[in-house]
Parts: sequence; structure tokens; C-alpha cells
Amino acid sequence: MGEVKKGPVLLHDKPVVESLVILEYIDETWKGYSLLPQDPHERATARFWAKFVDDKCVIGSWQAMQAEGEAKAKAIESVQELFAFIEKQIKGRSFLAGSR
Repeated sequence: MGEVKKGPVLLHDKPVVESLVILEYIDETWKGYSLLPQDPHERATARFWAKFVDDKCVIGSWQAMQAEGEAKAKAIESVQELFAFIEKQIKGRSFLAGSR
């Protein structure tokens, strides 16, 4: 059996997992309540950031929680750098992926 990974889950009738899949599911299920921008480039940007968070931030945070000693300190520092990078990208913007 492979490694168990933890990540975001939306429970609606059945579980929907991973940030990007959840965003797309919400957009397709509840018309008029779109979370993704309508502009194709801005949608692509939103997908990029959702994947970035899933692949880097969620997994890195989970690894930081599981690690011990010096490995834990390095994992925490790495996750803090990821979130600082995202914060820098958000600064001065209403939405990370576009104008909405």
C-alpha cells in the first residue's frame, strides 16, 4: 500500500478531493456561484495556484507535522517560505488569479 496523503476534501453526496477538483466541482454544480474567473487566462492562473497549494503547501505542511528534530525545523522553514511567496504574490490584489 502506498503513502497516505492528506489534503482538502469537499463532502457533497460523495467526497471530492484536491483543491482544483473541488473548485471545478463547485463551478459545475452550483451555477451562479462560480469560484473560478470567467476569463480563460485568469482561470488557468487559478488552476496553477490551486495545484501549487495542493502539491507544495499541503504536502509540505503534512510533512512538517510528521517530521521530528532538525528535519521538522527544515520542513517548517520550507513551508513558511512557500506561504511567504504566495503572500508576496497576493499583495495589493483582490484575487490571486485575476480580477474576478
